[in-house]
This record gives sequence, structure tokens and C-alpha cells, in this order.
Amino acid sequence: MKKSLVIFLLIVLVLSCSKSKETVNDFSIINLKWNQSYSSQTIEDVTKGLNWTLSNIGVSLKFSSSDYLQVSNSILELNIKALNFESNGREILLKLHESIYSSDEYILNNSVDIGRYVCLLIGAPNHYNELVGVPNSLQDILSKYQLLPDKGKINNSSISLVDRVIEYSLQENELQLLLSTEVDSATNSIYEFETIEKEFYGDPLLFARGYWGEFLKGPWKLQILNVNPEDFDERTLNAFSERDFGNVNTYQVPDDEERTQTQRDIAKGDGTNEPVIVEKKPDGKYELIEGWHRTMSILLLGDNGEDLKNWGKVKIRAFVRDLSKLPI
Repeated sequence: MKKSLVIFLLIVLVLSCSKSKETVNDFSIINLKWNQSYSSQTIEDVTKGLNWTLSNIGVSLKFSSSDYLQVSNSILELNIKALNFESNGREILLKLHESIYSSDEYILNNSVDIGRYVCLLIGAPNHYNELVGVPNSLQDILSKYQLLPDKGKINNSSISLVDRVIEYSLQENELQLLLSTEVDSATNSIYEFETIEKEFYGDPLLFARGYWGEFLKGPWKLQILNVNPEDFDERTLNAFSERDFGNVNTYQVPDDEERTQTQRDIAKGDGTNEPVIVEKKPDGKYELIEGWHRTMSILLLGDNGEDLKNWGKVKIRAFVRDLSKLPI
């Protein structure tokens, strides 16, 4: 009798363990269902789009997709255990997978639509912000930085319907903040904002890349210059002359006439322009680097005959790098 009871208990225990194993899900693996969106769409297109999405949530893709993605017909099996995350993205993604597993769609089909999955990763702020470590509010970001008093203002933007204000922060723990806000000038209400946090190089144009990214290394200061053409160096003066301050397209600049006219229409000479970029030479002269249409149009407001020395001074807002103060 005792022997029979022991055998019975062992059978119950084995069955119980088997049942437990069957109900434990590995949330690191998720099945993504591809529903062809258009006739020429291929599984390679979908895989490329998924890889792009993963890279945008902090995944380092340094190996073949076959290491973390298995494709069978219209199902892509994604294994996030095989992915390299920059931070704790894997743990956060596991929580999302657990939620997906419990959805009616996944229970019914043993998969989730890949388009819906992508939207959950980068289209839903609560998931995306947590995955990439973005603060949930503007105040959360600003609490980490001290903004400088100088501001740039764009009041005739081709993108924003209201004024756009550009601000920069002091360096904080080797990081610097660029803040762009769209502000209603009447109510001071912020409609929209964009932020960029980047390792500090001293340059105000944190969004610069490539050649400009290397060239625009600080220290730079936002200033309002009180100048006429004679305050610029010989190279810049020669270019002004060859272009006749925008009347001649000597260098075959694309859309030169239209761009010149646009800047002449909005030129004020009061220092409220979108900043140009200049370098101040040791002799005090300025070399114009960027913003030719803006600069020439504003300088023309002081036109007082052929002798440039007689032209009136105008105010131009500019990012200035003083070469005499650079470390040797």
C-alpha cells in the first residue's frame, strides 16, 4: 500500500512539474508576423526596417541578423538575448514582450503584427522614452542643466508657424544641451520643443556633422556685431565685391537670386537675424564662414555710395570664434 502511494505521489509531482514548464514563457523570444503591405515588398525590406528600428532603441548591430532573427515564411522570430543593448534596454523590452504575450492577438495567433511591434517600440512615447533613457518631460531635462542667458530667435522660419527660440546650456558632466522651442510671441506658450544632448566640444551648433562638425569646434560666443563691409577681412571683402552684394551670381550658387531676395525682404539690421558664423582674426577683422545671403542683405541697409568706408554700421547677430583667444 505504501509503495503504491509513493508511486502515485511521484506521478502527480512529475505531471505537475511538466504542466509548470508548459506555462512558463521565454519572453526574450517573440514571433513577428509579416503581412505584405504592397506587391513588391520583400522579407528583406521588412528585415531592414526592423534592424533600423532596433538601432534606434539602442541596439548595437555588429553581426549578422541570422544570429538574432530567424525567418520562416511570413514569421520572423526575434531573440533579444542575442542583441547587444547600450543600457538596460533588454530588461525593458522583456516587460513589453510579456505584455504582448498576454494580448488577445498573440494568444490567438502566437505572433504580433510586425508593424504594430515597430509602432510600440518607436511610436509610443512611454515605451520609446524608457528604452532610450529620454526624460518624460521638458522640465525633467532642464533640471539637469543651466541654460545660458543668450538666446537665438528665428521669427521667420519656413518650418515653424510661430517664433523659434534656440538656447544652449553650460557644460554639465561633459554634456551640453541644445534646446529649440516653438513659442507663441503673444502668450509665451510653448507649442513644441526639441532637445539635443551631446558631449561638449564648445561649439554652439551641436547639430553640425561631417566637415562642419569638425570645423565648428569652439569656443564660440553668440554676439551682436556692429559692422559695415570694412570690418571684414580681405577674402570676405573680395567675395562681397565679386558678388556685388548678391546682385551677381559669380560662384553659381544654387537658387541664388531667390535666396538673396528672401533675405533682403526680411533684413532689418537690428541684430534679430538668424545667426551667421564668423571668425574674428587677430587684427580685429571678421571672416565670414556661413550666412552670406543674410550678411550681404543686412550690410546693404547701410549702403552709402561706392566707398565702403562710408557705409553705415548695421547690427548682425553672429556666432563668433575669436582666433586670438584660442589655445596655442
